[in-house]
Amino acid sequence: MKNKFTLLFNLLFLIPLTSCSQKEQNLDKLFFELTGSVQTMTVYIELTELTMKEVYYFNQKGELEKIDHFNSFSDDEAVKIGNVTHFEKQEGNTRYYYQTEYDRKKIVEKFSIQLIGQHQINYKFEDKKGTLINNEITYNEQNKPLKSISRRDYYPDTSYIQREYFYDQNEVLAYTILTNKVENRVEKIEVRNTKRDQHGNVTYEEHVDKNGKVVYTYRREITYYSNKK
Repeated sequence: MKNKFTLLFNLLFLIPLTSCSQKEQNLDKLFFELTGSVQTMTVYIELTELTMKEVYYFNQKGELEKIDHFNSFSDDEAVKIGNVTHFEKQEGNTRYYYQTEYDRKKIVEKFSIQLIGQHQINYKFEDKKGTLINNEITYNEQNKPLKSISRRDYYPDTSYIQREYFYDQNEVLAYTILTNKVENRVEKIEVRNTKRDQHGNVTYEEHVDKNGKVVYTYRREITYYSNKK
């Protein structure tokens, strides 16, 4: 089957969940919407005939160190790592990452996360084909997620797809508006059956279309560092 790790990588950064408090002042945990002493986070996006998977590794400071991007798979296929994302450096309020093919040094993608003031995070992603994603997440004065806008540009033309995420008063993602400038189409995807673990981190969501049909499910398995010495 064709390798679809890039599709998963793009989907994950285009699907904000519930946000932790910005007072935590940990850029990676804020962006990846996590609370507590997270050690690993395994993310599954499950479509009708396909499952996509990524595993995130954090150090004890809550900083992302690596992501294993697995090839997409069905029930009868072996699960193998396709690409690996590595932490590169931090400059001020910006953290930089790069992605390579598994067991190779060739860089295929880059992204950065930047904290702007107290109420906005900017995420930028670019692959070797020139696809660029800009994601802006804004918060209100109470540090609750207000709105997230993601614009994906396709070069060499300037056509793009934009996703806007809207949250309810409990900081839970309620629905997404997808605007396809290429096809001149607007679509609303609602989120339902959200579940959380004991730390308040979202572990499950269903994304449904206007007819109530599940487009895909989003599932996270999270492990934590022990506080015992």
